[in-house]
Amino acid sequence: MKVLVVSADRTNGEGAAWNLGDAFLTDALLGEIAARGHEAHAIDFGGARAAGGGDRSPAQGLKDLHRHVRSSDLVIVGGGTMLQDDATDRLLAGLPRLCAVTRASAWLARRPLAYFGVGCDPVDRLSARALLRIAVSRSSVWVRETNSLERVRALGSQNAQLAADACLLPNVDQLLPAPSDRSGAAIALNFRDEVELTPIALNALRKMGPLVVIGMSQGSALADVGPHTRSLVAPSELIPEPASWRTAASAIGKSSMLVASRMHALYMAALMGTPVIALGRSAKVRSFAEEFRVPRADSLAGLDLGLARPADPDRLLAARKRAVNGLDSILSEISREDGR
Repeated sequence: MKVLVVSADRTNGEGAAWNLGDAFLTDALLGEIAARGHEAHAIDFGGARAAGGGDRSPAQGLKDLHRHVRSSDLVIVGGGTMLQDDATDRLLAGLPRLCAVTRASAWLARRPLAYFGVGCDPVDRLSARALLRIAVSRSSVWVRETNSLERVRALGSQNAQLAADACLLPNVDQLLPAPSDRSGAAIALNFRDEVELTPIALNALRKMGPLVVIGMSQGSALADVGPHTRSLVAPSELIPEPASWRTAASAIGKSSMLVASRMHALYMAALMGTPVIALGRSAKVRSFAEEFRVPRADSLAGLDLGLARPADPDRLLAARKRAVNGLDSILSEISREDGR
């Protein structure tokens, strides 16, 4: 069976991922589908990926998207917070448009479509909510956590069920580097939180040992490591860009703790047993902290680094089982319908 994965993963002009978290979960999903004996590739609306990672198929627009949909047996909109209003400055754009157009393309091509491991953030704008209602209409939707489940059902989905993030699939164990020689602290902030960095906060982190600053979003005006961060940290404290998600994972696996508002940096830490403090008030960070019972702080100011602890192993195991069950359900249902 040929499976097309549509995610938020994009390749920038340097041949690297715009967002390391999106690349991480996309590779995990592609690898897991392939491990089950299917052919899988992800559509990429950026450039050509220079090296590493799963199979990416470059696309330039809706015509290319529809061509890829028609040549596939199943479309999976997979991983990340695909159901969110990420382009509030435009009426009909961003992920709501991508999801709605992909759903329409699958309907026109008479191809089954399912969502797997997706998050759903609160969406207030009527135009974005309308597009997302179209996107999830008559589709099997497997979300990553309970808060997203409630929001997807509020969008009118009759087939919303609980799975987990795509990066929790078993295949990721072969992809992640082994943790080793832990020392110091790692920090991975969303570009919106970059202003949280102050000399006082950085000095507190440096007392833990060598500091590494990870930019999960790179190569654009919205890069996590911007001029503010670069003015405060030494070049040796930054992971070199363009980076791969494996570079970020390696840095997290070698650190004695992680402070992060980037959710997939938190997931990397959870999988490698690195103690964490989740930072910020975003819906996804709150959900992560609640589910995996890790400490969360609103800001870096006065943060007690001694609070850091690993993700709860029982909660992590339960989520990984849900991820397997969700993907198995999608693939087995389509295989039964097609007689494969």
